[in-house]
Amino acid sequence: MLRATSTLPILVTTTSVSVVNPCTGANLPTVTIVFNNSATVMETGVATITIPNTPGQQFQVLGGNSFERVIVIDRINGYEIRQTDSSPTGVFAINRLGLFSITVATAEGCSRTVQGILANP
Repeated sequence: MLRATSTLPILVTTTSVSVVNPCTGANLPTVTIVFNNSATVMETGVATITIPNTPGQQFQVLGGNSFERVIVIDRINGYEIRQTDSSPTGVFAINRLGLFSITVATAEGCSRTVQGILANP
């Protein structure tokens, strides 16, 4: 059996690729939370929202394609017990008062998280 070997030169060209982060500035979602008691909260700071103590209270989050809510259920020995809910429509029932956070994401994967506190009058 005869074997032949040969060496072939390989030319490698590198191209610099710059990756642009699409999740800056105007591409971040604007988060608006609308409560059924007509209160509207925009995305600044940690807002305290006063809601009536009546059954059926809810809020809708606007500004993206996916919506997630995290509420703090309890704090024990320095640990937080949290509940995470997601909604394809952005509508969440108010079933607990206290600290919450909302994360809104766009179809491009850009997201923004806002926080608030729900309280009774």
